[in-house]
Amino acid sequence: MTRSLLVYLPGYPYAAETLTPQHMLAAMAGALMDAGHETQILDFGVVEELGTLTSGRLANALLGASAADLWEERAGVCSRWTARRRRRTLTRMIRAAEARQWATTAAELGTHTGLDFIVLHVPRREDVAPALALASIVRAASPSIRILASGRHAERYASFVIEAAPAIDACIVGDVEPAIIAVADHVRAPETWSGLPNLVIRDGARAFATPREEVLRLDGLPRPSYRREVYPALYHGGKFRLFPVRESRGSDHLPHATPRPPFEAFQARVRSPRKVCDELRGLGRDCGARAFHFLGDATPAATFDALCYEILAECLHVFYSRSAHVHDTDPTTLSTLHASGCRAVSFRIDTGSQRLLEDYYGHEFGVTQIETVLSACREANLFTVAAFTYPCPEDDYHARAETLRLVRRARPHAVRLGLPEVLPDSDWWDFAREFGFKIDARAVARLATTAPDPFATPGADLAYAMKGRSAAAVGQEHTGLLDDFRFEGFATAVSVHEALLARVCGRHDAEAEYAERLRELLFLGDAEELAAAVRAFNDRAVAPANTIPFVPYATVRAAVGN
Repeated sequence: MTRSLLVYLPGYPYAAETLTPQHMLAAMAGALMDAGHETQILDFGVVEELGTLTSGRLANALLGASAADLWEERAGVCSRWTARRRRRTLTRMIRAAEARQWATTAAELGTHTGLDFIVLHVPRREDVAPALALASIVRAASPSIRILASGRHAERYASFVIEAAPAIDACIVGDVEPAIIAVADHVRAPETWSGLPNLVIRDGARAFATPREEVLRLDGLPRPSYRREVYPALYHGGKFRLFPVRESRGSDHLPHATPRPPFEAFQARVRSPRKVCDELRGLGRDCGARAFHFLGDATPAATFDALCYEILAECLHVFYSRSAHVHDTDPTTLSTLHASGCRAVSFRIDTGSQRLLEDYYGHEFGVTQIETVLSACREANLFTVAAFTYPCPEDDYHARAETLRLVRRARPHAVRLGLPEVLPDSDWWDFAREFGFKIDARAVARLATTAPDPFATPGADLAYAMKGRSAAAVGQEHTGLLDDFRFEGFATAVSVHEALLARVCGRHDAEAEYAERLRELLFLGDAEELAAAVRAFNDRAVAPANTIPFVPYATVRAAVGN
């Protein structure tokens, strides 16, 4: 048996997802406990921790800074110089506050004795600097403890993290359950880690990927653990009770920008609707949970529909959000999706140009299908988020106009706009020159291992050069299309999580205002107002402990005929 800690220390600025339970940590905890190991989750993504980070002089400085001073550079040399100086001063204060927080957290980790390994969770780029700082402090204090990194960002840039951070022994990639159990079983023999699955380890000065092992039958996995003794942060009132639930892994659709997994994972792997409903029922029984976010961007349409009918047949009174794929969405069943409890859905679309959809992004759907699905989602009263990418090297005036026309015709509730992200092991990365990118290896290493500037403008921190466009031109084009979306009346900064939080709190048709206020509180670190927002959501999303749901004896009556 081993003892371990699964640690999440988010970096500033926080996002709404930061204050929700971390599914990957709960999944690792469930797998470890099922195998007979002892573990605990230390999740510092709580309101109190953010309030501590932004307290004192930093809180006063943030409250006194207007948006125009921080992000906008008004006309005149003096105005621009004043804004830049204020941004630099605030950034220094934020970094100093983070350093103090990291030292305090490392001291708290030092109070846990007898540890065999620690896993540092890195889901966002903002979270990589705290993880690396904690790893260095823990390594200096306890050289024998093995330190691993997990999370979306650590997985995407695993080789860069390993090469730049000697204190981290391995990054977990792919399915975490077989990897973490193998590490726990061989933690005292690190020389054997090259044969363990789903790791990126250090081989001399370079990174080495171990064999990949995918869990083909997801129904056989242990249930993620959110018990009080395992995940105490959930029960201190500082987190939204919006629980992530895994519906599928992998995908049948791999666009050019998506990292390619090993050949075993090219097909979507799904959980049965019965197992998903069992987890929903278990979370409701153990945690009073009624609000969820389903994980799985490319769940096949058949499973998609079957889960809706299973939820209705089981009479589960739940609210949930989800990401979905246009190709796997049947517009005729979206009313059933809403009836089963879905309140918000997001789609990755990238562009409104049919030529770029097929040739540049590698999508299998067309503009007409996008319009049909987005319009049907709106008619079904689902808050619809459409995610676009702009500009790519092939974007021109015509592609920009086609994207605007698509948005005007489909009328989603919110539009998200991002810059192209060239990820290792994707087609964009492997054939960068053909796709119009010139990758800067040093910039990628910096992106993988350092936190972004909280006040950076779009395009200021790119890890590539785009043919025919400077970084400043890329940022200007991006901002120009974003302004056009706002001029058309679309919300441009609402995530699917924030939309569900708003609708559960009764803020229907005011999701954009709710999300804007929530982001403001997160940026300012206003712990008192944030705690009130968390309580307001949890009061509606968590069922009282003495509530006994009524489930009919027979959910479907037998047919009778003559």
